[in-house]
Amino acid sequence: MTASPRQAYPSDLTDAAWQVVQPLLPPPAEKPGRPRADLREVLHAIFHVTADGTKWRALPHDLPPWQTRLGCTRKSARDGFLERLADETRTRDRLGERAALLPAR
Repeated sequence: MTASPRQAYPSDLTDAAWQVVQPLLPPPAEKPGRPRADLREVLHAIFHVTADGTKWRALPHDLPPWQTRLGCTRKSARDGFLERLADETRTRDRLGERAALLPAR
């Protein structure tokens, strides 16, 4: 039985925005263990928190577990992804393309 796709939230990335963000992500780790979390869903959770001010543990259950979301956010800060995303956002904002990258607030 396959899971049905979840209903999109206003804070979710569009497909066009995901195409911009995806190359900024670090390459997957080459180590055994748990499968990598769906980073697009993790980003949806991050944007949901920043857009709505929701607490990590209070996010909807159809997004990844709060431990995964928080851990990925901390790792993203350490490996520079969040800085690269902010740089790309600033560049696109200067070019008038910000709306194509980030969800509406």
